[in-house]
Amino acid sequence: KLTKREKRRAKEKARKIEERKRKLAEKGEEDEDSSNEEEEDPRSRVDFKKGDIFAGRDVTSMPAKKKRKMSEDEKIAMRKKDLRRTIYVEGIPFEMDEEKVKEFFHKGLDVEDDIIDVRLPRWQDSGRLKGYGHIVFNTIHIREKALRTLNGKSLGTRYITIKEANAPKNDVSSSFTEKGLKVHNKPREQPANCHTIFIKNLPYGATEDDISEAFAKFGKIVEDGGVRLARNYKTRESKGFGYVHYKNMEAAKSAVT
Repeated sequence: KLTKREKRRAKEKARKIEERKRKLAEKGEEDEDSSNEEEEDPRSRVDFKKGDIFAGRDVTSMPAKKKRKMSEDEKIAMRKKDLRRTIYVEGIPFEMDEEKVKEFFHKGLDVEDDIIDVRLPRWQDSGRLKGYGHIVFNTIHIREKALRTLNGKSLGTRYITIKEANAPKNDVSSSFTEKGLKVHNKPREQPANCHTIFIKNLPYGATEDDISEAFAKFGKIVEDGGVRLARNYKTRESKGFGYVHYKNMEAAKSAVT
């Protein structure tokens, strides 16, 4: 539907065309362009300028923003975080590795290359699998097929259980350093006169100095033995948990709340 402004423009244009045709007819000349202009629907071409009013709004002209195209690596990185493409698998044989697990799923789903990530946690001291993990597919419908058809199937010497992947728990989650130190789960009530906190899920490569640097922002840590990491008595490698002892209980409370 034409607006009043467009109707006025169309009438003015038609009047000029008729006037031009009349003058040409008087001169006995023919204008080839006039036929094209006469057939043109005024609604098919409306010329706007900055400041014109169209449909009750000011017309604003500006260069169109060109949307940056995502690289293939960026697309894959986003898909790896997509729970709609991820499954959780239990019962993985301890002697398996990522390539064997990937081969099992590709063969069972009759696809060639649809898995973009296989995450299988391992025990830090032995390097053996913990028996569970997450698998991320490139396409959602292949992930759905895995849930339907491969749950309960035999993988090596064990039967696997496949479930939908759950989002990470984020009741309390704060990053501290580049080492990836985080606090998860809601803290329990602090005992009276408590100066020590328990921390778990630490990176195995994190040292006492790394822990001290991360938690010093909450208060002063006891200098001698203020950070204690549980270690394997043979290899002396960290077990992934430990304790931090503060000089006052206010700092300890601040670190977990």
